[in-house]
Amino acid sequence: VEGTIAAIMPYGAFVSFEDGNVGLLHATQVSSKRVGDIAEVVSLGDRIKAMVLKVNREQRRISLSTKAIEPAPGDMVYRPQRVYNKADEMAEAYRNNHQIKDKGLKSARHHWRREWLH
Repeated sequence: VEGTIAAIMPYGAFVSFEDGNVGLLHATQVSSKRVGDIAEVVSLGDRIKAMVLKVNREQRRISLSTKAIEPAPGDMVYRPQRVYNKADEMAEAYRNNHQIKDKGLKSARHHWRREWLH
């Protein structure tokens, strides 16, 4: 899911969605690396992608994780395609945020990746 950081607390960040719902990105679910202060990783208004871990309809709580969708240590060795896909997503998000046009590099990356993986 995609959402916007609406509030930052010592224990995590609240993420608001376009449909009006709000989820909690707990500090332990931000990264596989140790995060001392969540404000060092996210800022108010940041757009993020996260995985929904749990939904409690009775208490109207949504638990989120960005750690679950980031490449894990060892992925480059055991699952390189996941690392490349994540890198492509990050590059695309950067280009979109900064209005940068892709100058044909995508096809070159794909060609190199295909040769390297086979």
